[in-house]
Amino acid sequence: MNSNFSFIESGIIFETRLPEDLQQQKFTENDFSLHGAAYTFLLNWYDNYKTFPSHNVLVERFPTLDVNAVGAGLGYCINEFCQQIIYRHAVEVINNHSGLIKEKPEQAVTELLSGLSGLLSKTVDDAYVYDSGKVDRYDAYLKRKEMRNKSGFKIIGIPTPLRSINRTGVGMTPGEVHSIFARPAVGKSWYCVKAAAIGLNFGCKTIFISSEMTSAQIALRLDVVLGNILGYSFSHHALRTGNDIDDERYKEFLRRIKAQSLPICTHVDNESITLRHLTTLVRKYNPSLIVIDGAELLNVQSNSQIWERMNQLFYGIKHLCVAYNIIAVVSTQANRGAENIFRPPRANNVANGDGLLRASDVALSMCRVENEDKKIQIHCQKFRDSPNPFTYVTCDFDVDVGLIRECT
Repeated sequence: MNSNFSFIESGIIFETRLPEDLQQQKFTENDFSLHGAAYTFLLNWYDNYKTFPSHNVLVERFPTLDVNAVGAGLGYCINEFCQQIIYRHAVEVINNHSGLIKEKPEQAVTELLSGLSGLLSKTVDDAYVYDSGKVDRYDAYLKRKEMRNKSGFKIIGIPTPLRSINRTGVGMTPGEVHSIFARPAVGKSWYCVKAAAIGLNFGCKTIFISSEMTSAQIALRLDVVLGNILGYSFSHHALRTGNDIDDERYKEFLRRIKAQSLPICTHVDNESITLRHLTTLVRKYNPSLIVIDGAELLNVQSNSQIWERMNQLFYGIKHLCVAYNIIAVVSTQANRGAENIFRPPRANNVANGDGLLRASDVALSMCRVENEDKKIQIHCQKFRDSPNPFTYVTCDFDVDVGLIRECT
């Protein structure tokens, strides 16, 4: 492949003759191995004079250009050039990880996969052109309409734990981040469990990720919440302490959900979970929904300020959802400005900056209801693309029997 680098790069420079030719290109000087300076000269000439330099000017200024490429055809050269970019950068990525492969092969493979998959961005369109004919929006509308009619919930996407959101006709859809924040011990983890249980009941591949609870603790919470959805009544306290329950009903429930497997991850190889680990889990299990309880406890491998690390984390989760077409439900802490657990945390009360709020498509805050031990309030802080469907809703919150639902 090295032998024709000069020919293909020269072909792009010589064959770019019309303004519309530039619309097919999203290259920079760094993408060229030999003639990057000539390509920049071509672009600058067009910017200054609104025309392109003649072949004679190009050859006089850059005598190493291969004149045999004149007439090669711009489309052919662009296709070949994209392959050359992938080839050269893939070799670079592999060479850069040669030492890490010996020392930490699992980490090296993960980083190699991430680095190599990113190279494909040079060969795909980086922007959707409105009314370009690439997407028939009417057909897409009909598909959404059909989805609502077929779904027993009359909803597009996966239902949320809140009726007020579901009544809009759109639940959790691929590419979205739904977040909830509150002070400790208000109920964020239970809300996450309810979201995971809904995903399971909806038939979606789901991963539950937590740095706060063990896998056994999460599994017991799922038993009572999913059990409540399916019409069973188990006491979380009884399951946890070994008190008497209806043994046969519990065995029946466990047999019923046997096929509804849900990977639960609390650590990876005895290390705290990082964004890299999240990407690995998504590739491994190919979920539709990931639930991340206690995102502020995930390990962000950076020496920057805490708010910068949280920005990196939350935007990393958002990019993960967009890249893999999945949904994330994320919980995190509210800061001490929301120390009154009977008042809803405000948008500026997200701990360690507003990265979560900006990366979220739907952001909720949660508080307790004074003198009502089995109720909570959920306030809508952000609802992308539509007016907020509610200011706040009150929910039944009898978590011992798995009852988490918006009051009617």
